[in-house]
Amino acid sequence: MLPATGPMASHIVAYDDFAGDQLDPGRWHDLTIHGLSGSEARIRFEPAAETRVGEGTLDLFVPSFGSKVGTMRGSDTINHERVSRRAFSTRDGLVVFTMDMAATRIGAVPADPRDGFASLMLVDIESGWSFQVCANGDKTFGLHDALRHGDRSPTPTEMIDPSTPVPAIMGRSRRHEVIINTATATIEWWTDKRLTFRVRDTDIPPAVRIALGLATLTSGHSTPEELSRPTSGLSVSFGPVTVRTEAFPLGGAGSQ
Repeated sequence: MLPATGPMASHIVAYDDFAGDQLDPGRWHDLTIHGLSGSEARIRFEPAAETRVGEGTLDLFVPSFGSKVGTMRGSDTINHERVSRRAFSTRDGLVVFTMDMAATRIGAVPADPRDGFASLMLVDIESGWSFQVCANGDKTFGLHDALRHGDRSPTPTEMIDPSTPVPAIMGRSRRHEVIINTATATIEWWTDKRLTFRVRDTDIPPAVRIALGLATLTSGHSTPEELSRPTSGLSVSFGPVTVRTEAFPLGGAGSQ
């Protein structure tokens, strides 16, 4: 993690421990994003997806991801997402988002990561800025600015391959941390206490929300045959969501 000059005041929020038997509507709602016209569009859901909550996890299961024909550009990366009602400031210091995630691919169809994956996303709904940690049981990868990129261009969004490989062990829960540091304009992604990827971003929004769910990733150049080909399914468990903020001391800020 990136140090700061002097001591830092730390504050931890356990946003949701998933101890109840359903998602708390006071904490989560359906993810919507703004299109180019400024209008809001509700994201479609996987009709076959099942959701269970309890004993510390949010579990999602879909036997096979549905056809992507007819999806909207700019929202076609999102299939089944819930977003936090609370927005978390990124301006006062480090903010660290922590969650466990385990994904298992369902079915014998070869798994293209773009065909369906679990998504832990930090997102600014107004601008479309996003950073995602993704897994499909075979591969763990990242996506950066996928929503905004998709909304403005038919060019495929590039996946982030971890600089430190994350071995594929289907069903194994891994702890992911995403650290946003606006003082150094960096985002760090850690997996099981190992630095997975670091990216510099001078356009980090002043606040982000947490979104959890299932997603696909299509290209504006995809053919109808590519969009309608059979896909595998997915089972994913998300663990409790924790947010830690560390305020920069007066007269100092983060330094590399």
